[in-house]
Amino acid sequence: MFAGGSHPSFEMAAKALERLAEVKVSDRQLGRITEEIGTEMTRQRDLKTARHQEKTLPVAVAGIPSLVVVEIDGGRYLARDPAAGTGPGAHGVGWKEDKAACLVTMTSAAFDHDPHPTPLGTFEWGESRTAIEIAGFSRVSRPLPPCAAGEAVRQLGNDPPHSTLDPRRTSRQESR
Repeated sequence: MFAGGSHPSFEMAAKALERLAEVKVSDRQLGRITEEIGTEMTRQRDLKTARHQEKTLPVAVAGIPSLVVVEIDGGRYLARDPAAGTGPGAHGVGWKEDKAACLVTMTSAAFDHDPHPTPLGTFEWGESRTAIEIAGFSRVSRPLPPCAAGEAVRQLGNDPPHSTLDPRRTSRQESR
Protein backbone atom coordinates (compact mmCIF):
# COMPACT_ATOMS: atom_id res chain seq x y z
CA MET A 1 0.00 0.00 0.00
CA PHE A 2 2.72 2.49 0.97
CA ALA A 3 4.84 1.71 -2.10
CA GLY A 4 1.84 1.99 -4.42
CA GLY A 5 0.68 5.28 -2.96
CA SER A 6 4.04 6.99 -2.60
CA HIS A 7 5.50 6.39 -6.07
CA PRO A 8 4.43 8.20 -9.25
CA SER A 9 3.46 4.91 -10.92
CA PHE A 10 2.65 1.34 -9.90
CA GLU A 11 5.48 0.17 -12.17
CA MET A 12 8.03 2.20 -10.18
CA ALA A 13 6.48 1.00 -6.90
CA ALA A 14 6.79 -2.65 -7.99
CA LYS A 15 10.46 -2.11 -8.88
CA ALA A 16 11.10 -0.44 -5.50
CA LEU A 17 9.44 -3.35 -3.66
CA GLU A 18 11.53 -5.86 -5.58
CA ARG A 19 14.77 -4.00 -4.90
CA LEU A 20 14.18 -2.92 -1.26
CA ALA A 21 11.96 -5.67 0.18
CA GLU A 22 12.88 -8.49 -2.18
CA VAL A 23 9.18 -9.00 -2.96
CA LYS A 24 8.36 -9.63 -6.60
CA VAL A 25 4.91 -8.37 -7.55
CA SER A 26 3.57 -7.15 -10.89
CA ASP A 27 2.65 -3.52 -11.31
CA ARG A 28 -0.97 -4.48 -12.16
CA GLN A 29 -1.34 -6.59 -9.01
CA LEU A 30 0.24 -3.86 -6.88
CA GLY A 31 -2.19 -1.34 -8.41
CA ARG A 32 -5.22 -3.55 -7.60
CA ILE A 33 -4.07 -4.10 -3.99
CA THR A 34 -3.28 -0.40 -3.48
CA GLU A 35 -6.66 0.72 -4.84
CA GLU A 36 -8.56 -1.93 -2.85
CA ILE A 37 -6.91 -0.99 0.45
CA GLY A 38 -7.17 2.73 -0.36
CA THR A 39 -10.90 2.41 -1.05
CA GLU A 40 -11.42 0.60 2.28
CA MET A 41 -9.41 3.24 4.17
CA THR A 42 -11.44 6.03 2.51
CA ARG A 43 -14.70 4.30 3.50
CA GLN A 44 -13.55 3.98 7.13
CA ARG A 45 -12.47 7.63 7.21
CA ASP A 46 -15.81 8.80 5.82
CA LEU A 47 -17.72 6.64 8.35
CA LYS A 48 -15.65 8.04 11.23
CA THR A 49 -16.21 11.60 9.97
CA ALA A 50 -19.98 11.05 9.79
CA ARG A 51 -20.03 9.59 13.32
CA HIS A 52 -18.05 12.59 14.58
CA GLN A 53 -20.49 15.04 12.96
CA GLU A 54 -23.45 13.16 14.46
CA LYS A 55 -21.72 13.28 17.88
CA THR A 56 -21.89 9.49 18.17
CA LEU A 57 -18.15 8.92 18.16
CA PRO A 58 -16.91 7.96 21.65
CA VAL A 59 -14.64 10.45 23.42
CA ALA A 60 -11.04 9.26 23.19
CA VAL A 61 -9.74 11.36 26.11
CA ALA A 62 -9.08 9.79 29.50
CA GLY A 63 -10.35 12.77 31.48
CA ILE A 64 -11.95 15.92 30.15
CA PRO A 65 -10.41 18.95 31.91
CA SER A 66 -12.77 21.39 33.62
CA LEU A 67 -10.75 24.41 32.50
CA VAL A 68 -8.52 24.99 29.50
CA VAL A 69 -6.63 28.12 28.51
CA VAL A 70 -5.45 29.07 25.05
CA GLU A 71 -2.61 31.59 24.99
CA ILE A 72 -1.83 33.22 21.65
CA ASP A 73 0.86 35.75 20.85
CA GLY A 74 2.56 37.13 17.81
CA GLY A 75 5.42 39.40 17.02
CA ARG A 76 7.47 40.81 14.22
CA TYR A 77 11.12 40.32 13.45
CA LEU A 78 13.42 41.60 10.76
CA ALA A 79 14.58 38.76 8.52
CA ARG A 80 16.87 38.41 5.57
CA ASP A 81 16.15 36.29 2.54
CA PRO A 82 19.28 34.22 1.80
CA ALA A 83 18.07 33.51 -1.75
CA ALA A 84 17.67 37.23 -2.58
CA GLY A 85 21.32 37.90 -3.26
CA THR A 86 24.89 37.12 -2.43
CA GLY A 87 27.84 39.16 -1.33
CA PRO A 88 28.20 41.67 1.47
CA GLY A 89 25.22 43.61 2.73
CA ALA A 90 21.62 42.79 3.54
CA HIS A 91 19.58 41.45 0.65
CA GLY A 92 15.85 40.84 0.69
CA VAL A 93 15.38 42.36 4.15
CA GLY A 94 11.78 42.40 5.31
CA TRP A 95 9.57 42.16 8.33
CA LYS A 96 8.13 38.74 9.10
CA GLU A 97 5.50 37.77 11.63
CA ASP A 98 5.72 34.81 13.95
CA LYS A 99 2.79 33.28 15.79
CA ALA A 100 2.85 31.12 18.88
CA ALA A 101 0.06 29.32 20.70
CA CYS A 102 -0.09 27.31 23.88
CA LEU A 103 -2.93 25.12 25.14
CA VAL A 104 -2.89 24.49 28.89
CA THR A 105 -5.20 22.68 31.29
CA MET A 106 -5.81 24.32 34.65
CA THR A 107 -7.81 23.90 37.82
CA SER A 108 -10.14 26.53 39.18
CA ALA A 109 -11.83 27.28 42.49
CA ALA A 110 -15.45 28.48 42.63
CA PHE A 111 -16.28 31.61 44.67
CA ASP A 112 -19.59 33.02 45.92
CA HIS A 113 -18.28 36.53 45.26
CA ASP A 114 -15.59 38.13 43.11
CA PRO A 115 -12.29 37.78 45.02
CA HIS A 116 -10.90 40.87 43.23
CA PRO A 117 -13.76 43.29 42.51
CA THR A 118 -11.30 46.04 41.52
CA PRO A 119 -8.36 45.48 39.20
CA LEU A 120 -5.04 44.69 40.81
CA GLY A 121 -2.46 47.50 40.75
CA THR A 122 -0.43 45.79 38.06
CA PHE A 123 -3.39 46.11 35.67
CA GLU A 124 -3.95 49.84 36.20
CA TRP A 125 -2.94 52.06 33.34
CA GLY A 126 -0.51 54.52 34.86
CA GLU A 127 0.86 57.78 33.61
CA SER A 128 4.49 56.99 33.07
CA ARG A 129 7.17 59.45 32.02
CA THR A 130 7.28 57.70 28.62
CA ALA A 131 3.51 58.11 28.13
CA ILE A 132 3.75 61.82 28.95
CA GLU A 133 6.67 62.25 26.53
CA ILE A 134 4.77 60.45 23.78
CA ALA A 135 1.70 62.62 24.46
CA GLY A 136 3.93 65.68 24.02
CA PHE A 137 4.75 64.61 20.45
CA SER A 138 1.14 63.72 19.61
CA ARG A 139 -0.85 65.91 17.23
CA VAL A 140 -3.97 65.30 19.31
CA SER A 141 -3.53 66.74 22.77
CA ARG A 142 -5.77 65.02 25.28
CA PRO A 143 -5.16 64.43 28.97
CA LEU A 144 -4.15 61.00 30.12
CA PRO A 145 -6.63 59.22 32.41
CA PRO A 146 -5.79 59.80 36.07
CA CYS A 147 -4.57 57.06 38.36
CA ALA A 148 -2.76 56.82 41.67
CA ALA A 149 0.43 55.54 40.05
CA GLY A 150 0.76 58.71 37.98
CA GLU A 151 0.73 61.14 40.94
CA ALA A 152 4.51 61.31 41.17
CA VAL A 153 4.78 62.03 37.46
CA ARG A 154 2.14 64.81 37.69
CA GLN A 155 4.48 66.72 40.00
CA LEU A 156 6.54 67.51 36.90
CA GLY A 157 3.93 70.12 35.95
CA ASN A 158 1.07 70.48 33.49
CA ASP A 159 3.27 70.71 30.41
CA PRO A 160 4.83 67.50 29.17
CA PRO A 161 8.58 67.52 29.77
CA HIS A 162 10.90 67.91 26.83
CA SER A 163 11.91 64.59 25.46
CA THR A 164 15.41 63.28 25.82
CA LEU A 165 15.10 62.01 22.26
CA ASP A 166 16.91 64.15 19.71
CA PRO A 167 15.27 63.86 16.29
CA ARG A 168 18.40 65.19 14.57
CA ARG A 169 20.84 62.83 12.95
CA THR A 170 23.34 61.49 15.48
CA SER A 171 25.99 60.42 12.98
CA ARG A 172 27.25 61.74 9.70
CA GLN A 173 28.30 59.83 6.67
CA GLU A 174 30.94 61.53 4.61
CA SER A 175 30.11 61.79 0.95
CA ARG A 176 32.95 61.56 -1.52
